[in-house]
Amino acid sequence: MGAGRQRTEHAIATAWLSLLALLVCCATPQPSARAQAAASPPEQWAQVFLSGREAPAAHQIATGDTHQYSLDLPGGHYVSLAIEPQGIDLGAKLRAPDGTTLLDQDFRKSGTLVLSAITHTDGTYELEIQPLENTHVRGQYIVVQRVLRRADVSAQALVAAERLSSRADRLRSEGQFNRVKAALLLYRRACRAWKVAGDASRQASCLRSLGETYKYLGETDLAVKSFDEALRVARVAGDRNEECAALTATARVLVELGSTEEAEARAKRAIDIGRTLDAVACRAEALNALGDVAMFTGREREAVGTYTEALALFRELFNRRGQAESLLSLGYILTDLTDVAAAAPRYREALALWREVEDPRGEAATLTGIGHLHRNIGERQEALGYFRQAKLLFERIGDRVDTASMLNGIGLAHLQLGEAAPALGYYQ
Repeated sequence: MGAGRQRTEHAIATAWLSLLALLVCCATPQPSARAQAAASPPEQWAQVFLSGREAPAAHQIATGDTHQYSLDLPGGHYVSLAIEPQGIDLGAKLRAPDGTTLLDQDFRKSGTLVLSAITHTDGTYELEIQPLENTHVRGQYIVVQRVLRRADVSAQALVAAERLSSRADRLRSEGQFNRVKAALLLYRRACRAWKVAGDASRQASCLRSLGETYKYLGETDLAVKSFDEALRVARVAGDRNEECAALTATARVLVELGSTEEAEARAKRAIDIGRTLDAVACRAEALNALGDVAMFTGREREAVGTYTEALALFRELFNRRGQAESLLSLGYILTDLTDVAAAAPRYREALALWREVEDPRGEAATLTGIGHLHRNIGERQEALGYFRQAKLLFERIGDRVDTASMLNGIGLAHLQLGEAAPALGYYQ
């Protein structure tokens, strides 16, 4: 073996060790892996890392913390880390040896944060992970996947696709309708880029994100089209987790379109996949969709049980958005069942979670539900206060349809109070 080849393989093995340290180390920020490399043969550590025999470690992190990792990487390589945040939203930066920022990503949604870059020079790359929370939150993250290989044309395509998806995710997470519309264009480009890169699983995930964006903007027919395409691509890729997610997403929008039988069939197929894979997240999301079907078909008690089952799974996963959705749905249905004592705490917990994850639309929907609860028990002034708060949030994000709905609700509340003049003002 030539000296040059030996140096290259040693550099790659040391790089794997650096990534391994991020995977299995304790929860505190770690120094460079060089000292550990000196103590153990890098080739052995690389074999352990590649074989996946080490269980991923949970890294505890809280608001105000910064975790920094030094990764010794060879130049001309594609490096990718998949990080699963639990109970906390995270941002990540990767800096080159000369201090240049290679990537800067925020992740404000449930799922997996993927960090991908191409290294240009040998050296120590600095990875920084920070919570994005504005209030004190404690959570954790796990490195669930890692890739290091020589950069080629396909690697460059993967990085380009990842950048587009990341930019789209960031715009969509802001919640403003004009920003969400801008995310649509980026998602379309990203989905094409994933196809060019040959990553069908990520293409399916991108198509699902595109569908969810259409759904957020009220374009349900386009949402179904995107979800169906995501389902087709996921099946071609043999990605059953993504198949489950696509089935669930389609089921939820089909309920809104009144196709409850098809929605129920898809939700149940998704639950079956979740059980087969022992995929808790997949099953929890699908249960929420099945709860929607039960609620919209008048099976209220069944819906309560289904949403409660989903809630327990989301709690197990520390998934705040999933918990908030389940709690909000429970609040709505328990209000319809006139179970005020049970509905009120569900609404309060949902409201706190939506505010924690900074989701104004979820917050507005919950305030609307609380308003309906107060109106149903005759507390119309209190209801008005919650409706007004919801209207302001819908206006802030540019949601004209829900703003109009809230204006009607406020007008009706005034009529019920015998205040005809203010009511007319809201109906005009």
